[in-house]
Amino acid sequence: MSHLKALKFGKAPEVVQVSPEQHRRSRFMAKIDEQLSLAANPKFSVQRLRSRTDSNGVKHREVVDVTPRAWWMGVSDGSYVLVLRYGARKLSLGRGKEAILCSDMAGVVAALEAVRAATEAGELDAMLEEVSKRRG
Repeated sequence: MSHLKALKFGKAPEVVQVSPEQHRRSRFMAKIDEQLSLAANPKFSVQRLRSRTDSNGVKHREVVDVTPRAWWMGVSDGSYVLVLRYGARKLSLGRGKEAILCSDMAGVVAALEAVRAATEAGELDAMLEEVSKRRG
């Protein structure tokens, strides 16, 4: 008991719950940050946990490096088309507007940074909520 007397005790702080809007924002911004890293370095990879069954039938979890799929595609005229995604679903930026047109890779990076700033300001909350409700 003498060991515990040396410690200082107090009340633990309340755990603050994150709102669903803030949770969606932070997930989307993390994916935008991955895309920005991928634009800067094409060999960028993230680590994911994968399950693997060995020859004895025992499951193991292992860390695997995975290259994220780029949200942009090159067009034949040298420009790029950027399609925003939340999970596997495309974000619709308006009626019939699912893509951002960019003249070059610098434009893709600028568009991603602008979308990140808009997400941080909460301008995309309605779209993210709509896409997350479409799950099923």
